[in-house]
Amino acid sequence: MFRWCCRRRGSVLCAALFLVCAAGTWLAVQQVLEWEHSRHELEVRKGVVQTFVRERFLYNREDCTFHKTPLVFVGAERDLTVTYETGCPVTLVPQEIRLWTSEKVVSPANIAIRSDQDLTIHEGRFRFASRQVSEHRWAYSFHFRALPPNTYYFSVTNGLETSDVYHFREPNSETDVVKVALIGNSRRGDLLFRHHLGHLCAQKPDFLVHLGNAVVNGADVAEWGMYLQSPLDAAMRRRRVPLVSLSGTYDVPEAGGLDGGLRQAFTAGSDQGRTYFAKTIRGTHMIFLDSTLVGDQLREQEAWLERELLSVSSLTASFRAIFMHATPFLEYESGLFARAQADGDSVDVDPALERRAAAFGELVRTKWVPIFESSKVDLLVSAQGSLYQRGLARGVVHAVVGGGGAPLAVPEDRAKGFHMYEVTEFRHHYVVLQISACVIEWEVRDIDDQVMEVFELESKMFACEKEVKNRHEIGVERLRMEKAGQKLKLAAAYKNS
Repeated sequence: MFRWCCRRRGSVLCAALFLVCAAGTWLAVQQVLEWEHSRHELEVRKGVVQTFVRERFLYNREDCTFHKTPLVFVGAERDLTVTYETGCPVTLVPQEIRLWTSEKVVSPANIAIRSDQDLTIHEGRFRFASRQVSEHRWAYSFHFRALPPNTYYFSVTNGLETSDVYHFREPNSETDVVKVALIGNSRRGDLLFRHHLGHLCAQKPDFLVHLGNAVVNGADVAEWGMYLQSPLDAAMRRRRVPLVSLSGTYDVPEAGGLDGGLRQAFTAGSDQGRTYFAKTIRGTHMIFLDSTLVGDQLREQEAWLERELLSVSSLTASFRAIFMHATPFLEYESGLFARAQADGDSVDVDPALERRAAAFGELVRTKWVPIFESSKVDLLVSAQGSLYQRGLARGVVHAVVGGGGAPLAVPEDRAKGFHMYEVTEFRHHYVVLQISACVIEWEVRDIDDQVMEVFELESKMFACEKEVKNRHEIGVERLRMEKAGQKLKLAAAYKNS
């Protein structure tokens, strides 16, 4: 067409048409270039945004959610710690906890605390701590000192989401009857452990002591979630029972050390980062010890223990109770240990760890038990053996509470005989203590929540003589009335016959 116009209409028209075509082509090229530039600029901006997000937050929103929901750990005296795990570092995502004392009235009693604050909470103090567990996990702890007795409600915000509202009770250790639950040796028995926890939480204890061996491999983060965190979440739900978690043989695969952030399960309750501490509850001085320490750490614990037994809190207490994992008078090997040695099976047991625990128990028996006896310790609770035992030796009640879910020992596993245990049961179980000023009521329950054994410890303190005497008189009168009632029933049955 361009050639036809040039031949028929002359050179002027031809030149004009050429200019129009050239202009149209130029405009089209410019439009394409502009579109390409816009697309390139958009890609660049998108890449900049992606790079910023990746460098700033490291993880997407799903990874920044709670990896472990909050648990409450018990510390010395009235110290408590709320601890949890998430996938975001605190330097990028601020952490916050809200604490209040009334379920319905959130304000003005509501207190919001950010992770970068240091302030007074009622009569107590607050401290925040963070620790990197692994490449993509951070553990956070809100530590409260000297919280007044009350029921507390709390929720945690990690910058991206807020947890459910949980609550826990800080009992009045001077007036309340305090209920303490004991369980130990639950490794690789998560189904039985869950079953125990369901019955245990129905008892509404004021706090729970896990006596060690919660997992099979303490270096495996996944096992802590599977064998400890998940069962506790399922059983406790919104009511968080404050927890004492003692380190056991399998919880610490390497002697004298805890791997990374796993230390939170054992030191969350200690303001000084120790894995041992003491607290007095309703006149009972409770001392929690670490059975896995070696070297200088062990010597520091020994020195601390001797000072603690001579402290005013210990000397003036109605009872002195020791809680630890290693059993000083170990008669039965832990679970499948003896059978594993015979058939070469090492699935559930580690002979080296078992021997290390036995060696610590030997140390306690030869060196610490004489100190306990001279210091008038009333109760020593351990959990190395996978069974229940109770006995008396030189004024100290020894109890093995090791039936939390791990494979049970059997009579054939007996390695030594100390001839001091009055009761031996090869059954899964847990224990509930009811602690009052002058009496500790000890109740053992099996996997079906049936009572296995009940006994009482009575304080020998002079201040408790009157109360103990009254209890005896009431018990005698109750027994007399029961016998009288039985006689009346027998007389009535004889008359009717």
